[in-house]
Amino acid sequence: MSFMAARSTIPVRIAMFTLRENYELENHRMNPETVSPLEGYLGTTFPPGQVEFTHIDSCYANPQDFLNETFDIVGINAHWRGIGPVKEVLRNWPLSSMAKYVFIEGSYIDCLKSGREVIMGLLRETGADAFIVYGEPEPAVSGLIEHIVYGRGLETIPNLVRPEDGWQGPGQTERTDLSKIPYQPYQYLTDLMSFPFHTFHVETSRGCHYGRCTFCTDARMWMGGWRGYPTENIVSLFEDMRHNRVDYAFIFDKDFWGNDLTRAKALAAALIESGNSIPYTVALRADEIIAGEDLLPSFKESGLAFVFVGAETFSESVARRYNKGITVADTLRAIQILRKHQIDFGLGYIIDPVGSLEELVESLEVVRRHRLWGHLSSIFNAMEIRNGTGYEMIARKAGILGQRNDDNLLHEYEFADLRVGTVVEVSKDWLRQVPHINVFLLLAKRMTHRVTGRDQHEYLKYYHYLHVSTKLILTSSHP
Repeated sequence: MSFMAARSTIPVRIAMFTLRENYELENHRMNPETVSPLEGYLGTTFPPGQVEFTHIDSCYANPQDFLNETFDIVGINAHWRGIGPVKEVLRNWPLSSMAKYVFIEGSYIDCLKSGREVIMGLLRETGADAFIVYGEPEPAVSGLIEHIVYGRGLETIPNLVRPEDGWQGPGQTERTDLSKIPYQPYQYLTDLMSFPFHTFHVETSRGCHYGRCTFCTDARMWMGGWRGYPTENIVSLFEDMRHNRVDYAFIFDKDFWGNDLTRAKALAAALIESGNSIPYTVALRADEIIAGEDLLPSFKESGLAFVFVGAETFSESVARRYNKGITVADTLRAIQILRKHQIDFGLGYIIDPVGSLEELVESLEVVRRHRLWGHLSSIFNAMEIRNGTGYEMIARKAGILGQRNDDNLLHEYEFADLRVGTVVEVSKDWLRQVPHINVFLLLAKRMTHRVTGRDQHEYLKYYHYLHVSTKLILTSSHP
């Protein structure tokens, strides 16, 4: 019997690990019926019954329960989790007896050379035929299935990094045809941040049209550029969520409009025509909000309830180092527009490792003057310096870059201005004393219009404490 004939009636079994950080354990669990973009893609690429998916939540599943389970492929989704949780799965699970092929799917890790070196060494220890999926996973995993079913050569599979390829990446790359993903509720969450309602995390696009920020790796994660899902697929997604009585949708795209205002206009109209009633959150750049202000009323009618804007700083000199292509004036103009249209918003903020305390105070004064304290996702969020980013070079040139942590691929560093480091420690100390102040929780409540007067009072108290402390540190440093 030929290999093809032998597999023609036997489904290819795939077990997919979803990794969890410790802090998430009390907040939510994966719904076993979740459908990932990868699963949705395979469902439209192969005949019904050809592929069988099993989801394994690494924090809740017990390796002993899978001793007698056999799969064709085991995948580990490592997006945004660093290498630490990956190590736990590779060392604690009997992967070589579970499947012949094991792959790591995590664009954040595999786009960085050093990350591939660490992970490939761990994969070799499993004893299985192991790979790293580079960039988008769908072409690579479908190629592995074709290898199992039809004998396709491994060397012809795009986006697959094999041991013999070294650390240079795959022999060929391919971008996913997003039209083959009909609808993809990426992650079904229950009890998110202690909220008694159902939400979905979904994606409607991939990549970033700008892709030149010095602190970010997103452009390389999705192999450059920006692409949106077809409008009809997004409408189908919202209709499916409504059918499943979802209360809220978190669209986690880094760049919801992708600077394509024509497509954005069509999407808003399609959601309105479909009668969408599910409120949703998106992320937009400040320059897009300014250019697309005329679209905001339509998006608000279509369900848009909250916009996340990556401000990152309110100091012009820091903004230039971040190379966002957006000035502080642009960010403030975007905020003014959102307030004009009565659309609530959140602001990302990052502490600059090479910045001065004077620049930090400059930012805080803007926050105070424009009443932005309740919109910040984190006031003192120190930058994570990732391998291969522009800021790695900036920090190295400033002489502050330390060793890289192989558990998360982040560089240790000392703040160039030690006073800024003191402010960050003050923030951490305050939060340890009053753990009930959860900055992200307040932002999540803002998204869903569940902010109470007490929430705002506690956060205001936190902000004033840090603002005053920062100014005191600045004053005391100038005798």
